Amino acid sequence: GKNIHLSSGRLHAWYPQQPQAATAWEARIDELFGLMDRELDDAVRKKYCDEMECLVAENCPKFFLVAPNAYAMAKKTVGNLWPSVLRPQLTWNVEELYLNVFAEP
Repeated sequence: GKNIHLSSGRLHAWYPQQPQAATAWEARIDELFGLMDRELDDAVRKKYCDEMECLVAENCPKFFLVAPNAYAMAKKTVGNLWPSVLRPQLTWNVEELYLNVFAEP
């Protein structure tokens, strides 16, 4: 989670690779990660982690959308299309797909 939660993280979810923390709570998250890195006692590390999770929950810089179903569409002109539950759902057999230009749209 460091690459996502640290202000300088490459995958920082709400402002990637910012030069410094933009808010006090982001600076505290950066500080907590540093404390967790140096701490060997799991109970203390858990307290730091709990505080970090509270800061993220209180300030809500990100939230996850959950979609239990995936929907995909294609025109009738696409031939040999066999959707899969695995990713990529429509192009797992891309080398076998073809376009039938004579089919009704």
